[in-house]
Amino acid sequence: MNKLNIAVIGLSGIGLTHVRAILANDNTELAGVCASRESSLAKARELAPGVFATTQVEELLQQDGIDAVVVATPDHYHAVHTIAALESGKHVLCEKPMADKLDDCIRMVETAKKAERALFVGQVCRFSPGFLQAKRLLNSGAIGELFFVESEYAHNFDDVGAGKSWRTDPAIGREQMVGGGCHAADIVRMYCGNAVEVQAYSNHKVLKSWSADDTMIGIYKFANGAIGKVFTSGAVRRDYTMRTVLYGSKGSIIVDNKSDHLQLYSKELDTSFMGTPNARHTENYAIAIPTGNNTKNVPEQLAAFVKTVQEGNASVESGQSGANTVAMCTATVEAAKTGQAVTIRNPFPES
Repeated sequence: MNKLNIAVIGLSGIGLTHVRAILANDNTELAGVCASRESSLAKARELAPGVFATTQVEELLQQDGIDAVVVATPDHYHAVHTIAALESGKHVLCEKPMADKLDDCIRMVETAKKAERALFVGQVCRFSPGFLQAKRLLNSGAIGELFFVESEYAHNFDDVGAGKSWRTDPAIGREQMVGGGCHAADIVRMYCGNAVEVQAYSNHKVLKSWSADDTMIGIYKFANGAIGKVFTSGAVRRDYTMRTVLYGSKGSIIVDNKSDHLQLYSKELDTSFMGTPNARHTENYAIAIPTGNNTKNVPEQLAAFVKTVQEGNASVESGQSGANTVAMCTATVEAAKTGQAVTIRNPFPES
């Protein structure tokens, strides 16, 4: 099978992470890089000497031999860069959030369909071993019917606001719930499906240089009858975490993407369904299950994207799911600003 030639647009920290993943994957070749600053291009050249490098997106997309593009630019550029890449005949892996506006997400999906190209959204936590193990346990019936789920995206962003940043620019108006909280919202959707209604609250007590509220909490009703909560903040004084808890009729799961195990609380304490010899009983009717702690599994995400493309599947399901996550997040922002419950406009079927 021929290798997939992939270019990367945007070379911030996550962009360079994508470059490293492409270089390490046996089924991919780094076909080019693009960034607005020469200093960023220099960092990519250190990783891949001789790689085609440009500051112009149009020039990159005109190069022969590029099969796919990773879009890792700032959030407000995701739509324009993704659509340009799709229209030039490239498959696209777009970083999260899919876009900062729902209508842009819908346009991206429509463009991918028209171009007959795959559109994959980088909600990388769906590839985190702990979250995947929790999903398998849930699907196995280990905790019965899910009735409540909560997740959080907690960071300390003091240093981000210290200098000029697109994240703090009032002209851009980046919302923490959309830009970062989409991780936690997407994980909750992975377990519960589409949310249909939200009430939310927010405040702005710490990151005074930021244009939007630094802390927000959303309370959700899901189509399947479950309820949920997402907390996001860049103002916390603790280590980054996405601690997630699933409560079911027969038990509970506590999983943190910074931990190397999850906790399963079950009435039966039956480990036979797990197939995990290292699982162990703990106090309070719990089982500690090893998971590994690859919190942002970009290599596995890349492998899934490559498989989709190489199998000839111009799939837009990931794009549709990414759009529904943005719908959930933007509705949460609206609910917090209006003080009213908001019906979530999911543009695509549950995924």
